[in-house]
Amino acid sequence: MNILLLYLGKKAFCFRKKRTNNSMEEDIFSVSLDIFTSTLKCVINGYYVYFSAWAMVDGGSNVKARTSYNEKTPRIVVSRSHSGMVKQVALQTFGNQTTIIPAGGAGYKVLALLDVPDKSQEKADLYIHVTYIKKWDICAGNAILKALGGHMTTLSGEEISYTGSDGIEGGLLASISMNHQALVRKLPDLEKTGHK
Repeated sequence: MNILLLYLGKKAFCFRKKRTNNSMEEDIFSVSLDIFTSTLKCVINGYYVYFSAWAMVDGGSNVKARTSYNEKTPRIVVSRSHSGMVKQVALQTFGNQTTIIPAGGAGYKVLALLDVPDKSQEKADLYIHVTYIKKWDICAGNAILKALGGHMTTLSGEEISYTGSDGIEGGLLASISMNHQALVRKLPDLEKTGHK
């Protein structure tokens, strides 16, 4: 298991996740956040992935956005174990031709949005989660997306704050090289659909 602690000057936090089952998609990660400058530095390491994905805001990365994404009928990566109504939401929003990819590990799902060295990595256009999710589970992927110019927000388009509660009640939407706010506007009001 590769765990990396990054020091960021005055104050830094390190989060990590350990593998919880034998799923090939489970990931482990380390992410640091400088609370004074909001500088994000991140590493995702996979058990069955033979590379470490890393990115720093204004500091480079070893992964990047792919050259194209499908906004009309996207391939959507979703949680295998906490799916809620995500399949119904995806099909309602993007149509019956939408491909749903169930996977484990929030870091793995973010890597599915990127051009990564591991050619066996699944490819998705969006990552949607409609149930409660812990912030420690998404912080590494969010850091990498943000460093690459991507977005991870609540389903209503709000930036994710890592202060306060331990989790996010309102689900999440992650994208890169797409009009994120247009995607948010397409989504139904899930509070009215009782997605919890």
